[in-house]
Amino acid sequence: MIKVLELTTKDWLTGESENYFGSRGGIFYAAKGISPSISPYKGSNEFGLLQTSAAPVKFTSGVVKDDVRAFANKATSANNGYLYGLGANGHFYKVDLSDTTVPETISDLRATASSVITDPAGGLDLYKSFAFYTQKTQVGRWDVTSSYPTNWSDSFMTGLQDYAYHPTHLFGDKLWIGDKNRMAKITDSRTLVTGSDILDFASDYRVQCINDDGLKLVMGITKNLGDIVIGGDTKVIFWDTYSPSWNREWPIPDVNIVSIVNAGGWNYAFTSGGTYKFSYSTSPRKINVNINAPYGRNNVTDVLGNMIYSGNRENSISAYGSPLPGYPAVLYRPFTGWSSAQAVAALTTKARRYYIYFSTNDGSLYRQSLLSGGATGLIADTIAIPLGRKVRVKAIKVLLGNYLVAGDNLKIYTQTDPDDAFSLFGTVSYAKHGKVKRVTLRAMRSSSHLKVADKDLALRFGYDGGNVKVRDLEVWGEPYIDAEK
Repeated sequence: MIKVLELTTKDWLTGESENYFGSRGGIFYAAKGISPSISPYKGSNEFGLLQTSAAPVKFTSGVVKDDVRAFANKATSANNGYLYGLGANGHFYKVDLSDTTVPETISDLRATASSVITDPAGGLDLYKSFAFYTQKTQVGRWDVTSSYPTNWSDSFMTGLQDYAYHPTHLFGDKLWIGDKNRMAKITDSRTLVTGSDILDFASDYRVQCINDDGLKLVMGITKNLGDIVIGGDTKVIFWDTYSPSWNREWPIPDVNIVSIVNAGGWNYAFTSGGTYKFSYSTSPRKINVNINAPYGRNNVTDVLGNMIYSGNRENSISAYGSPLPGYPAVLYRPFTGWSSAQAVAALTTKARRYYIYFSTNDGSLYRQSLLSGGATGLIADTIAIPLGRKVRVKAIKVLLGNYLVAGDNLKIYTQTDPDDAFSLFGTVSYAKHGKVKRVTLRAMRSSSHLKVADKDLALRFGYDGGNVKVRDLEVWGEPYIDAEK
């Protein structure tokens, strides 16, 4: 036998590829909920090991009554603070971030049908001790130092155009609001300025998202009117906030735009079909197609360090970027564990260190840990890995990052032809191998997986129990000289 393939932490950290063939990009074809980027912090002994992420923790369904479309958080003192959320049906949630119970204490401040916010439009920001939230035709305000219903006004500021999406963004000591085909702003805690004298676009454009690059506002506008299929001109606009018109525009070659974030000196536009990287001086360039953001969810992305997290239409959260300084920017889908019908509606990385808070479109609210793994029932498939020759696989050697413990169970499958199903090659488990770090799985003569790999080999990792942490994997076999299978 000879060693025909070796995969190490370097390979795990390449993330997901766009295609099954091609041999470019990441080592994985699909790896939802599985990631080597667990605890990506200095001194971590988890980072680089192929394992599952932790399962998300769900908040009580008795309190959360609708899907949260926007988050905002505020520190009230050392080790104390709150996360606020605006629900699609007008509920307003308050999460106590100082509470260490799992999950944290949460209350619904607008809990009854008579008290819910009417026609919420998805915008929420904290500005000068006030929570400002957008509705279809107006802006509401609440003093967050008060208790409901004190100092709460749903119609604090009127004058917005009637529209279902009014995104907000703080920049230059002003709160900017997307107002259908134009911009509005709150210049202090009391004054809403609207109208075409601020900034307006052609009447058939819609402002879908707002961010900034440190010098200028960056807005995403589109002629798409509410879906992810019918094409409409889509652009990103740069504006210095005082010139009579915008300073620069770049076209986005996609049917719509969902959100914009700024990370590492670059802007990233998320659409329903992918992610585009751009700046004021550089036109948008598509960097991946695996992001599937829902329409109108401008709060579905956020940044933590050098990583951009994005909620997807299917039940997963993607992560793009460099997990630690010096590592290349790659794409992962590290988080899953909720119903396949649940699209992520909004998320935030800024509420509490080491956690992501997110909502889904069925009225659920979750907290996701970045520090540990352990979810089960997940699989990761590699791309078709070129071997350069026909090979009969005889053994797979697995080096683990930690000793196996009770409950650990990892199944490894092989696929020698893309038209064939994966075949179970062997199982790495504590029950079978005990407390070890090295396991060699050997092919049995009667096994169905003794097919010949015709130049390519794909592997599947099935995490069925515990949290097996793979450091290295070697595939051993015999070159197959005969041209016939």
